[in-house]
Amino acid sequence: MKILRIIAPREFEIEGDLKIGDFVECGDIIGIISYVYQEEPEILKYIGGLDKEEIGKFLPDISEAKTLSRCYSLCTKELNEPLNSPKIGEKVKILNDDEIRKLHIRDGDVVIPYLPFLISKNVDLAKRVVKKLISLFPEEKDVLEIILLEIEYNKLKRVEI
Repeated sequence: MKILRIIAPREFEIEGDLKIGDFVECGDIIGIISYVYQEEPEILKYIGGLDKEEIGKFLPDISEAKTLSRCYSLCTKELNEPLNSPKIGEKVKILNDDEIRKLHIRDGDVVIPYLPFLISKNVDLAKRVVKKLISLFPEEKDVLEIILLEIEYNKLKRVEI
């Protein structure tokens, strides 16, 4: 997998079928998948009345839809704010549970410094991350559940009745 395009300084797209909530590593940057979709090839917009299936027989790699995953840059590997955006073509690796666990431990404590940014961008994704961390850190379940309740409370506070 590799980075296909940069959308904004903290947002980019990866060519590949991932799951929402997957943590990824691209160089020194840690990101999270926020959205997955299929993109039709550009050429199909311009062929008009031509038979798309016929073209697919001769140009299968051009006529197939790509699965893209949109991603937010959360932090660097050291859990600092991202200093620069990733580069197009950079290799992307999905983090496993052990790597995610190691990433979130500093001096024996669980840390989530990117949470305010993530809440401002996508509350449901932030809740998904906290739930994932609850499963990875059962010993910190009480604290993480309080954070989850606070996210939910702030979401309800913004709703006008």
